[in-house]
Amino acid sequence: MLNYLSAELWRMSRRGADKAGWLVFLLLVALAGWLWSSDDPAGVLEAFQDVLPVGLYLAFPLASWANGDASRTGPLVNEVVFGLPRSRIYLGKLLAAVLAGLLLFFLTVLAFLGVALPLAARDGWGTWTGDPVLGLAAWAALGRAVVCVLPRYVGAAALAHLLVFSLHTAGLGAVLYYLYLAFGELMLAAVSFHGLGLVGTVLNILGDALQPFLLCGPYFSGMPPVDVGQSWLVGAAWVAATSAVGIALFRRREIR
Repeated sequence: MLNYLSAELWRMSRRGADKAGWLVFLLLVALAGWLWSSDDPAGVLEAFQDVLPVGLYLAFPLASWANGDASRTGPLVNEVVFGLPRSRIYLGKLLAAVLAGLLLFFLTVLAFLGVALPLAARDGWGTWTGDPVLGLAAWAALGRAVVCVLPRYVGAAALAHLLVFSLHTAGLGAVLYYLYLAFGELMLAAVSFHGLGLVGTVLNILGDALQPFLLCGPYFSGMPPVDVGQSWLVGAAWVAATSAVGIALFRRREIR
């Protein structure tokens, strides 16, 4: 698996258009950090915490970067003919997407905070304007938010990988992924059905039962606070479920 993963990461590093796109993204993040630098350092950390949900929308481009066109063209045929287990192929590409995503997240943190914090801390790096206790509380809140969101990022990457890898129509996976995030999770988390009789009752019960497993769960107002353990269980559940479906579909697919 390590050799396969290394090969996948090397192949991703050769895709210049994708790297250029991520560079533009990081430049935009740095610009956002500059725009938020007018706030105090604690406010900057709170602002970055507020934009963490954007990472869920980056999972699909990461999955596309990891897969390239391998799920529809020659390289995948070569891997299967060579005798690589299909589970290794599927999981190897998923792990490549996750590792690239972790690197991108680290660079995003550097791009935003590396620009915003020095400008916000007018008395020098690492100093706080105002109450230092407030600054420590802001760091702690951001750290907790990051620990909660990372497993959900991985779960989102696993869902995106399933769609990219399993669907043959270009663009269909993206449409399904973003429709699910924009409407599916919103409906389950924030919409209550009234006046529909038994159908509305069933939908409300289903929504209440699925709310703890939503990728966007921590970000809907009115929902109970999400603890770290729940986030890691949610991420693991998404990875396990989508990987089981993806590997099963891949094993049934005829590769030509």
